[in-house]
Amino acid sequence: MKRILLFIICFGLFSTMLFSQQIRSNSGEATFLSEAPLETIEASSSQLKGIHDLANNKFAYSIPIQSFDGFNSALQKEHFNTRYLHSDKHPNGSFVGKIVEKIDWSAPGKYQARAKGLFKVNGVEHSRVIVIQIDVKNDVIEVSSDFEVFLENHNISIPILVESNISERIEVNMKASFLKPE
Repeated sequence: MKRILLFIICFGLFSTMLFSQQIRSNSGEATFLSEAPLETIEASSSQLKGIHDLANNKFAYSIPIQSFDGFNSALQKEHFNTRYLHSDKHPNGSFVGKIVEKIDWSAPGKYQARAKGLFKVNGVEHSRVIVIQIDVKNDVIEVSSDFEVFLENHNISIPILVESNISERIEVNMKASFLKPE
């Protein structure tokens, strides 16, 4: 009986320790910018969610595609969701993978690292390495990145009629804040 009780206590402490190595953010932000010869399109969302497993340097981010706002018109937003990203079939974009460099998540400081994983938009996964900035503060960890997404990598085609209005290369900015585990 003592062994079973000791096992339960040890297992409970171990699982608590593992759980404390995960940090979550439910209020990250993402913006995108399409600069084409005839039109600039910009939209943003404050519904980016992320999780980091600090012990293994793994991460996962997800964002609802329909949460983006700020288009030049309601029709443009509708076309974004129905004609280009098909958000009814593929409601979320995601990036799941591992941070390549070893990060000391407990030591305050600024780090630049590479995040390697699968970036998924429009239901199409594409292997990516994205440079990220990590700012470890006393009680908060901030993760941010600026990167490009090429539409052809995600089977997003631009009709000839509007090819001067939509860039084939979309600039993306993201940032998320995480409470540091105690």
